[in-house]
Amino acid sequence: MDEKLNKIIEELKSRIRDMFSNDKSGHNIDHLERVMKTAVYIAKKEGGNMNVVAISAILHDIHRILADKERTFVSPKDSLPTIRELLKDIDITSEEKEHICYAIEHHEEYSFGGGTVTVTDIESKILQDADNIDAAGAIGIGRTFAFGAAHNCPQYTPEIPLEEGEYNEATFDESTIHHCVNKLARLDQTMNTKTGKEICTQRCEFIRLFVNQYLKEYNCLD
Repeated sequence: MDEKLNKIIEELKSRIRDMFSNDKSGHNIDHLERVMKTAVYIAKKEGGNMNVVAISAILHDIHRILADKERTFVSPKDSLPTIRELLKDIDITSEEKEHICYAIEHHEEYSFGGGTVTVTDIESKILQDADNIDAAGAIGIGRTFAFGAAHNCPQYTPEIPLEEGEYNEATFDESTIHHCVNKLARLDQTMNTKTGKEICTQRCEFIRLFVNQYLKEYNCLD
């Protein structure tokens, strides 16, 4: 990123840091920064408007903070008035601001569990990939257990066969381990870009190794 964009990102981080300070679900400022760094890395390989990629990444989870505050579901689209307010005096073009809002609105689309990706622009595809990549690998495992604990989800329910589980965002699957198997270990199937696929494939393999080791230890077979 160039110096101007770095300054914009630092300014936006200063505006949202307090908003994310109490997050316990794995959607904190560290997550936003990792998604941004991954998105910028992918954009350097795949192309795209770097302002749109970096800024949409650092702001993409505002809807989760609004949902916690309002104690109700808030979609990414519902967060756009807040996004536009945060961007109001930021020195980028109006077209870039609207493109950022578009990417954020659609960033939770993925071809998983029957879902459909409708975006065609590379910036939105990169944001989707970067966000999903942060749900994979060692970081993804840590975030998933944090999310499960925050939502009273059991680590593992052995009475429910893992191979029969199906991904369900509303119920976070039958356990955190089910979520690892049913979603996280398959995230490489959802990647839009070649670079994202390369990164995510290695991370998904790590999740499969982790689950195998977890089950060995759970059943005292290690």
